[in-house]
Amino acid sequence: MRDKKFIKGEQQKVKKQKKQVCLCSKHFIDSIFCRELDAKINQDDGIVRDRNGETMCCVPFMKCTRVGLDLPKSLADGIKMCCTNPDCAYAKNLIHPECFRSLEQNLMTIITSKGYDKSLSEKLRISEERLWGKKGLALLQKNLRCACGKGQMTRDNDAWEEREVCLFFFVVF
Repeated sequence: MRDKKFIKGEQQKVKKQKKQVCLCSKHFIDSIFCRELDAKINQDDGIVRDRNGETMCCVPFMKCTRVGLDLPKSLADGIKMCCTNPDCAYAKNLIHPECFRSLEQNLMTIITSKGYDKSLSEKLRISEERLWGKKGLALLQKNLRCACGKGQMTRDNDAWEEREVCLFFFVVF
C-alpha cells in the first residue's frame, strides 16, 4: 500500500515537471507539443530544429517524418499550411508531402475511432477530401494547434488548388 502511494506521488511530480518544462517562448504549449522539448524553436524564421540542429517541418499533432531534410521551397515539392494567427512565423514554410499524408491518416483514424464518422449518413461522412472542410476542422480543431501557441493550422486551400493544377500540368506534359 505504501509503495502505491509512493509511485503515485512520483507520477504527480513528473507531471508537474512536464508542465513546467512545456512553458516555451513565453507561451504555454500543450502536451501535444511536448515533442518541441527536444527542438530548438526560432520564432523569427519559423523553422523548427531538433536537438541535433536538423530541420523539421512544423506539421501539427505529430513529429516530422522527414527530419534532417531541407524544407520544400515550392508548391510542387510541399504543402502550404496556414495558421489562424496572422503573426505566425511557422505558416510561411511548407511541409513535406509525406508528413502531410501521415497527418491526414492520423486525423482520419481519430475521426473513425471517436465514432464521428459512424453517426453521419453516407453522403455526409468525413472523407479525406472533406477533412479540411468546416465539419472536419470543427471535429479536429484541438488536434491542429500550431506551434506558435496562438492559432490553429489548416491546409491553405488556395495554395492546394494551385498545387493540384501545377502537378496536373506537370503529369500531363
